[in-house]
Amino acid sequence: MNLLFGVVPMTIPQEDNEEMLFEAAVMAAKQAGIAEKGDTVVLTAGLPLGKTGNTNMIRVFEVF
Repeated sequence: MNLLFGVVPMTIPQEDNEEMLFEAAVMAAKQAGIAEKGDTVVLTAGLPLGKTGNTNMIRVFEVF
């Protein structure tokens, strides 16, 4: 994915539920200086959480 313009892949620690995962991902992007308020962020994850090799969800939202 990092071969595409504007795409920055990141790995974050595992979380217990989806909402905590999304919050942690946005915070990590903000702390890395690659996302700020008003940016559009695309997250991918696998559900159920914690099961490897199962990326089956994508979420797009605006950073607040």
